[in-house]
Amino acid sequence: MTTTLHIIPTVATDATVAETLDLASIVRVSASDERAVAVAEMFRRDAAAWAARDLEGAGVADEAAGDVRFELRGEGGSGPLSPSSREALGEHEIAITPSGIRVSSDHEEGLSRGAASVVQLLAGSETAIGARVIRDGAAWGWRALSLDVVRFFSPVERVLQVIDLLALYKFSVLHLHLSDNEGWRLEIPGWPRLTPATAGTREYFTIEEYRRIVEYAARRFITVVPEIDLPGHAAAALRAYPELNPADAANLGGPFPIANLSPDSEAAWRLVDDVVRTLVENTPGPFVHIGGDEAFGMDAAAHESFVEHAIAAVAAHSKSTVGWQETSRAAVGPDHTAQYWVDFDIDAPRDESAAGSKSGSDIPEDSMAAMVAHFAEAMGDRSRILEKGTHVVVSPISHAYLDRPHAEASTDPAQEEQRSRVGLQYYPGTPVRDYLEWDPTTVLAGVDPSRIRGVEAAIWCESVTAASDIDALLLPRLPAVAEVAWAGSRRSDWEGFRSRIAHHALLWDASGWEWFEVDSVDWRRSWVRG
Repeated sequence: MTTTLHIIPTVATDATVAETLDLASIVRVSASDERAVAVAEMFRRDAAAWAARDLEGAGVADEAAGDVRFELRGEGGSGPLSPSSREALGEHEIAITPSGIRVSSDHEEGLSRGAASVVQLLAGSETAIGARVIRDGAAWGWRALSLDVVRFFSPVERVLQVIDLLALYKFSVLHLHLSDNEGWRLEIPGWPRLTPATAGTREYFTIEEYRRIVEYAARRFITVVPEIDLPGHAAAALRAYPELNPADAANLGGPFPIANLSPDSEAAWRLVDDVVRTLVENTPGPFVHIGGDEAFGMDAAAHESFVEHAIAAVAAHSKSTVGWQETSRAAVGPDHTAQYWVDFDIDAPRDESAAGSKSGSDIPEDSMAAMVAHFAEAMGDRSRILEKGTHVVVSPISHAYLDRPHAEASTDPAQEEQRSRVGLQYYPGTPVRDYLEWDPTTVLAGVDPSRIRGVEAAIWCESVTAASDIDALLLPRLPAVAEVAWAGSRRSDWEGFRSRIAHHALLWDASGWEWFEVDSVDWRRSWVRG
């Protein structure tokens, strides 16, 4: 028996009693009424996938011994899915008795978050757990992963697999980064050259496929926030349609090219309108991400015009905008959300000897000069965000970017080659504990905590050559960010987290994830069943 729960994120309250539940006695799933059946069915599927437990039932039935039971309290129900809603906090209760497990909440989203905890309990290596009552809920409604499907294309089934992982760790948002210099991954009606199919392959989502992702995520109570990055990061668009900016289209070689839409191009403005229309018409969630970052070398007034035009176009469809922190330089207000990510000082000394560190000498001189000027200007974004009253999503490079090289070696020597190449080499190597030991409320000193929507991790795929590389960047780091986003100030210390995460190797192995086995954790790799 264990009195320590290996649940991630850590739970808010956990009151134990002097009794135990034999996990082998759990054989069925039931629901209090039809409204809870969908969550119960998804839980039964997850128990098989993550915990190798084939459970019976999932229909409406009276409570019985051996059940995992899902109960909606009172009227139950949920409002429209949104990371800014009360429901997004996922509040729930789990009662564990010698006869079974009951998950209860005022809404389906809370049931779903409780279900994730029970899946993790069933996947543990113990044969029994102490009876207890767990009451839990999130610090922030916005708990997100930004997934780059541009530099390395993840097809629909792979994105659904990522959504399953997000649900396991109680995330509420999937931010899909759909365009960049390297490619364009969502078809836009009227712009066929953005998404060509070559040599019998197709590396973009049709509208129908995008809708499938959105609908699947919604069943997991995860809101999809789509991003087409404009007006910068537009090299793929310029290659397809040079008239969007003939000057930049003529010089797109090398890393980090200067590639912006032109304010003098009528086609560029038409593209912005068509992109916004496509996103809002196919995204039932309340948010659209307009990008707005790293428009290197672009005139400030032109950048502001593009941002303001996109915001107005989204608002016309009664949706709200999110943009990278640079969008705070435009005329934005409380209805906009700035995603804050530049938490470094451009003038600070840099240790070029650090693992994974790269000098940047391969970047063209004009691009480097534009980048230096851009990040110098970024030092003023914090004060702009404070002055303009925008909401904030916190995504600091140092603690939320998952595309950094691993600082720790792997317990599997075969993974050391992967460690030497995966992760953007401009960053130093980063240990797992750095993704845990930080406070989102101090990233922007002086910001009103009520304006922080939440926390977002980001994975960029410049160094990715296979799906296994994404696995190695996500795990075991993503659960650490989940701990921060869900638990906030009550997050675990490193030793507590390290002890709990060790047991999650069982879940990842059962579901086929090729995770990176950092040697700072004593991994549990075997099942024990009574």
